[in-house]
Amino acid sequence: MAALTAASIGHAEIVIDGVVDEPEWQQAQLFNEFVVTQPFTRARPDHPCEARMLGTPAGIAVAFVVTQPRDVPRQRAQTPRDADIPGDRVNLFIDLNADGVTAYNFTVGLSGAVQDATLTNENQYSPDWDGEWQHAVREEEDRWTVEMLIPWSTAAMHDSKSETRTVAVIFDRVLGANSQRSASAAETFLHARFVSNFPPVQIAQFAQSEFQLEPYLSVLNDLRGGDAEAKTGMDLFWKPSGDFQLAATLHPDFGQVESDELVVNFDAIETFFSDKRPFFTENQGFFDLPTPNGGQLIYTRRIGAARDDGDGAASVDAAVKVIGSAHGFNYGALSALESDYSDDLGRAFYAQRLTYPSGPFTVGYVGTYVDRPLLVRQACVNGLDLSWRRDAHLAIKGQLVQSDVRQSSQSTRDGMQWLSADLTPPGQWRHQIELSHFGKELDFNDLGFLPRADLNRLRVDNAYTDNNFRTGLPWESVLWLLKTKIGYNDSGERLPAELTLNAIATLRSGDDLALYLIGRSAGVNDLISRGNGSVQIPARPQAQMVWTTPRRGDWSFFATAAVSGEGLGKPVFFGVLQST
Repeated sequence: MAALTAASIGHAEIVIDGVVDEPEWQQAQLFNEFVVTQPFTRARPDHPCEARMLGTPAGIAVAFVVTQPRDVPRQRAQTPRDADIPGDRVNLFIDLNADGVTAYNFTVGLSGAVQDATLTNENQYSPDWDGEWQHAVREEEDRWTVEMLIPWSTAAMHDSKSETRTVAVIFDRVLGANSQRSASAAETFLHARFVSNFPPVQIAQFAQSEFQLEPYLSVLNDLRGGDAEAKTGMDLFWKPSGDFQLAATLHPDFGQVESDELVVNFDAIETFFSDKRPFFTENQGFFDLPTPNGGQLIYTRRIGAARDDGDGAASVDAAVKVIGSAHGFNYGALSALESDYSDDLGRAFYAQRLTYPSGPFTVGYVGTYVDRPLLVRQACVNGLDLSWRRDAHLAIKGQLVQSDVRQSSQSTRDGMQWLSADLTPPGQWRHQIELSHFGKELDFNDLGFLPRADLNRLRVDNAYTDNNFRTGLPWESVLWLLKTKIGYNDSGERLPAELTLNAIATLRSGDDLALYLIGRSAGVNDLISRGNGSVQIPARPQAQMVWTTPRRGDWSFFATAAVSGEGLGKPVFFGVLQST
């Protein structure tokens, strides 16, 4: 249980202790019309849940009252922070600006375990962000309760000085016994549109500021060699209001950051690793600009990556990040210098982001610049993006990007364009169509992540949720997904096309049974030879079946069987059965 915190309201206080007994909670907005969203039946949940929310001088206070009789098993999984929490838990999803751009998730398990994360690009979930907030859990005979307090300084937001604030929120609860998820609105992150469909809520708003200065000193002593090395540095966070937040670091110490998973990659496309370094995760959602095919225009793992001279990883001397809003615009700037930049060995990184939301439209600009003196290389990227959310049923997004790279006496310039439309008609269907073009000379890998250039692609996704099953049948809901991808490179060579049919069934017992059928046509692989010509690849059908169970007592089970093939080899069969 977190340390107790008091949130004052007038002359009274809400104590964050998990006990929802203060009279101020009776003044809070009540949300008790929960519906089942996983499986997506929109029926009433097996056991009711209610949430309350109100603005206080200390932050946004939230309370959950979760009904769960003693004869329903309670699961209290102990997990480290930001790990997935199996079993009983509640979630607060909140978009502080109510503009559908960035939302935050705060999860509390029955055990007191917590996870916090950002959601960008509608449903792209990243648990690498760590916010400062308070929580507490209390169990009772036929229910359990959770209190949260989200300080106003936790994240940047515009119009932080007004007396009221419109946020967009969804509260949800997961029943561990059968993995049933119910929420205060009939929305799910499994759909292409999620964040922009959060219902708006108006709450009281209060001014709040924060200043943190965290110096450090570390000493490394080599007992055998007799050498000692001392490092000093500091992190600074200044948040005078939600409209302006600054983070700076000098000689940051990333030695205690969780290490990456070990990945063996023989593919021509590099592996994407998320950034867990505190400075770079702070308010990073504003700079999170994904591109089709798994790209990212600003990929902070480039900062402090392998040195250009090949002598290990680079050290970061200093970095600063500013996020704010003014006159209807949201702005952000990021800069970082690596060690030995003045000696032409390190690199300098600069990025800026500007957005202007106006009703259903949001227009944005992004610009990055990287100087790599050792390689005599300067890389500049400029991009414009537009999103239009006409209503809850139609959203259109697009982006224009141009890269300009100068190295020695050579210069290359090319562009990227993509356009997507999300159609969510009333009923069970969901549709998404996307057209994208990546120029042959496009290159934003100096500060971004580009899986591949030289690509023209059409992608069409269709989803149908079937939950009209009569009582007595084992399944409660089936999600059908039909996905199509067709691509060519700029030389006119056809890349392997894909047709995927997925059927994901949720059983009344809480088990999930999924079938994945993937058909890949013959085509060329123009990356596998690393620039030495294209290789013709035969058709490669694949199939996989996956069975998962909720935790029952101390155990949960996972089983899979698949037929898969890669490259020119023959398809192989494999199966896995594991318990946890």
